[in-house]
Amino acid sequence: MKGNSLLNYENRYLSKQGKVIWLSWTSFPVPERRLIYAIAKDITVKKQLEADRNALIRQMSGSIEKMRQSNYTVSHDLRSPVNNLFALIDLLDPMNPQSSESQEFLDLIRVSLCRLKVIFDRYLTGVDNEEVSAVAMESVFVPEIFKEVVFSIDTLIVSSEARISTDFSAWETVRFSRVFMYSILLNLITNAIKYRREGVGLKIEIETMWDGKGQQMVIRDNGIGFDMDAVDRAIFGFRKKFTDLPDSNGIGLYLVSSQIRALGGDIQLTSKKGEGSAFLLTF
Repeated sequence: MKGNSLLNYENRYLSKQGKVIWLSWTSFPVPERRLIYAIAKDITVKKQLEADRNALIRQMSGSIEKMRQSNYTVSHDLRSPVNNLFALIDLLDPMNPQSSESQEFLDLIRVSLCRLKVIFDRYLTGVDNEEVSAVAMESVFVPEIFKEVVFSIDTLIVSSEARISTDFSAWETVRFSRVFMYSILLNLITNAIKYRREGVGLKIEIETMWDGKGQQMVIRDNGIGFDMDAVDRAIFGFRKKFTDLPDSNGIGLYLVSSQIRALGGDIQLTSKKGEGSAFLLTF
């Protein structure tokens, strides 16, 4: 209408049969004759191919993100059991390797290595047997997972003199991912140990409960806590760090948040600097 040619203008139509058809128009005006010459090309197949391609790209992007998250999970979750092994090795007496005490520590190391292999095999089995875009949901017995976590970091718990109390009376079983549950408990417990207050005995409480939203779990500690005004919503961001500790990498809480939200749940933090933290998980 303005006297300009129009190239490759796409719009869609509904046929009498109810089928959506895409047309690509090329047109040019002849103002002196008050005419517009136009030709339309049916590009329905092309548009469908583009839609299929875009869907595939979205699927691949999601798969790549899940693979990246899986890599972070494996590398991060294996750190604590490995640190536990180093702590045991440090307790060995190099001057008397045959002593009963050294043999006891060697037995513990052997058990820890077996446990580490089980964890690693579980992740590998998950990668082999599951589609990358899906996570296996199953009935998870939380007290058992808790015992596995405590066993894998036993030396760290003892050396930090942490006191962990649990109350699973509200519920013990939840439909969730076993691997994710292990990772969540491992990260939140080791974080509580890592960020404990100097001179204050560390207390960690784990409790299950019900509310209008369904099954919930709260994990509390009396550690250094967070300044909620400062961390805002970034607390669960990737590589977001709020301390200067050399072992802080900003991945643990990101993994916890990603894992529970990936399966339709939620996580909320209540904390006050110098007074500890409480993480509320909704499944």
